[in-house]
Amino acid sequence: MADKYNDAQLSRKLGPYQLGRVENITAWLEWFLSTLNETFNDVLREIDQTILKSNYWRKIDQTKLTSEQVKVLNRMLDGGFEKGINTTQYHRAAKVSKPTATRHLATLVEQGCLV
Repeated sequence: MADKYNDAQLSRKLGPYQLGRVENITAWLEWFLSTLNETFNDVLREIDQTILKSNYWRKIDQTKLTSEQVKVLNRMLDGGFEKGINTTQYHRAAKVSKPTATRHLATLVEQGCLV
């Protein structure tokens, strides 16, 4: 019964993963596991980012913030403005006037949202 297939039949049935050619499946497994590992790492980074944002917003009273302030803070938490934010950047991101941007930033500092 074990000899049901001869080598030629078995070779056709297995295609590129023929007997004696284990390196074909090994290369694919290495690629697959590497890709899977990268995907897990990406997901873990997203989870860490979500936890960071969640903990940040848990400490902030959003009822005292404008929608523009929330929008800009979320952008900062998502990695925007890596070197900090100034009035011009806030003005462009929030689509408010420069004087309003200055007031909003001052308010965020006063409320402890920015340091």
